[in-house]
Amino acid sequence: EEASVEALQKKCDAKDWAACVDLGDHYNFSEFRESKKAKATALYRRACDAKFVNGCASLGTMYHYGHGVGEDHGKEVALYRQACDADDSDGCQSLAQSYLNGDGVPKDVSRAVALYQKECDRESGNACYALAGMYRFGEGVAKDEAKSEALVERACKLGSSVCQMEAYETAVRPYDDDCRNGDGEACYMIGSAYQ
Repeated sequence: EEASVEALQKKCDAKDWAACVDLGDHYNFSEFRESKKAKATALYRRACDAKFVNGCASLGTMYHYGHGVGEDHGKEVALYRQACDADDSDGCQSLAQSYLNGDGVPKDVSRAVALYQKECDRESGNACYALAGMYRFGEGVAKDEAKSEALVERACKLGSSVCQMEAYETAVRPYDDDCRNGDGEACYMIGSAYQ
């Protein structure tokens, strides 16, 4: 792992902005100390300042949670909008979530639906999954179970991380109680799912 971090740092130093974002993700998601969050924020900012818009979307998330910076929903939304205007899917989906929740912008469910639809049409599995939930519950759209189910199916075919987590949970759940009660074979099955 240390070698891959060093390799990402070298690429980032050579102005490979995707590597800067990947390195920021490493510090953001694998290290839970605030000093690492600040490092991630600096890497995202560096990429964003270089007009690598995925860095802007990631930096917006740091402002959302106050990681490495003060929480600031206005800056968060401006960064998401900047990324989305440049057709960054993560930025558009984060902006949709802001509209859905009213974070930094007035709540506007119809704008959230439009953004999720745009990204689903561009084959983002996670956007299709979010849109499916809106159809399932009739949030900003007419409730439509059949459309919701079709969108979930599409999301899973597109590789939505939510579908992958649900598939994993479904595979592991039957063994969970047995493993907790000392059944070695059940624990082995759970361990196999991680590979």
